[in-house]
Amino acid sequence: MAFQLQTLPYLALEEVIKCMDAFEIFCLIETSSKTKRLLQRITKKVAIGLDLTMREWDAFFTIVQNKQRSMIHFRSTWGFEFFESGTRLVSVEAYSFRRLKCVVEAFINCFSIENIWFFVRARLPFDPYWMVKTFEENNLKLKTVIWRTGTHLAKECMAEVYRAATVNSLIDVRFEYRGSPPVSGVDMYPMIDCEKVVLHDVNLESYELNVFLRHWQSNGGYLIRLTISSVQHLQPGDVMSGIGAQMIEQNRTYLCSTTGGRRFEVTFNRKSFLLKIIE
Repeated sequence: MAFQLQTLPYLALEEVIKCMDAFEIFCLIETSSKTKRLLQRITKKVAIGLDLTMREWDAFFTIVQNKQRSMIHFRSTWGFEFFESGTRLVSVEAYSFRRLKCVVEAFINCFSIENIWFFVRARLPFDPYWMVKTFEENNLKLKTVIWRTGTHLAKECMAEVYRAATVNSLIDVRFEYRGSPPVSGVDMYPMIDCEKVVLHDVNLESYELNVFLRHWQSNGGYLIRLTISSVQHLQPGDVMSGIGAQMIEQNRTYLCSTTGGRRFEVTFNRKSFLLKIIE
């Protein structure tokens, strides 16, 4: 049975919205300014997660609500598509940062966003760093960052990406082998508040890793696992200097403790490094 939403009293309208999923709400609220004003007080109470995957030629927004997922798909030539029970093609401008930012802001205006999963898969037509800044400016929580590019990213911008890790459960950064910018131990400081960190083909010297380890050992944090593959050979003696570690296997495995009494194990294998909490 069809009815006009505008004619419903507030409590009845709230019950109707509760029966809709996030995808349906988003489509409805964007139909007109009048509908948006009518519904926003209700929809801002709806909690969702947002999964953004960015690739060279397209990008995907996936709305996550009560373990249900629906998708908005951007393509450089066709604009974006809505995927749910059916498919709807909407003619918009080419895939661009400005368009993606507008959609993020539309989600912010519609819903209460609990977490964002952010995946960068390849070189993009714009700098993905600015999307991280958009999340930061809107006080949005990044749950996961998967960063699979970096050759064109300035060092100061990469530091901003690391700082985004302060609210993450996981950050996974994979650089192109010959293009990774140098990383300092100070740049890595925010990662102590991330549960798991993976850095692939990172340009990290032994001394800088030591700087980070001593900071983490003294200040604690949520970090329980750190995996690094460096483009440079890591020297165990330099990395573990001043840590107070017990060597278990010659230049390979060490046992240590944080200031707070948490025990952790460090393992070296040429250019790779693994730190994990063991108790």
